[in-house]
Amino acid sequence: MKIIETQSAILSNAEVFQHVSLAQEKYKGDKSVPANHENITTVLKQVSDYLSALNQTPPNTSSSNGNPAPSNTHPASQISHFTQALKPYIVSTTNPKGLYKHEVLMLLNLKPEGPELLDCIIEEADERFSAEEQEGIMGVVADVLGRGHGANGVDGGQDGGGMEE
Repeated sequence: MKIIETQSAILSNAEVFQHVSLAQEKYKGDKSVPANHENITTVLKQVSDYLSALNQTPPNTSSSNGNPAPSNTHPASQISHFTQALKPYIVSTTNPKGLYKHEVLMLLNLKPEGPELLDCIIEEADERFSAEEQEGIMGVVADVLGRGHGANGVDGGQDGGGMEE
């Protein structure tokens, strides 16, 4: 494999899931795929399963290939609306301390549920953004994307128990 252009685009989980789903359809039942390429179908299935498990959805939601569609598979219009709503917080000539592209993408993928989780996503969040701006960012995340799973994993880290001593 030859890398033509490194990091020409950064993809969201939704875009990766869409690409993997299309690739799975392409290889599904294709008898012309050489035996040594069986691994690609395994990798595609594992990536699809991982993204599905990352953000579980209600059982009646499914993708075109029959697998449950992850809740982070936002339509392009929702992604566009999200970036437009975050525009006042995105880095620009008038806002040099704003959000960078990779931070916006991480907000989209992780959907943090509280301002304290912004420190995990946004480098030096407390220095770059006031408390009001952080609340504004969280408001955009909640309004456009809905509630997320936070940065603690699939279930938001809510296991009902504490640390054992």
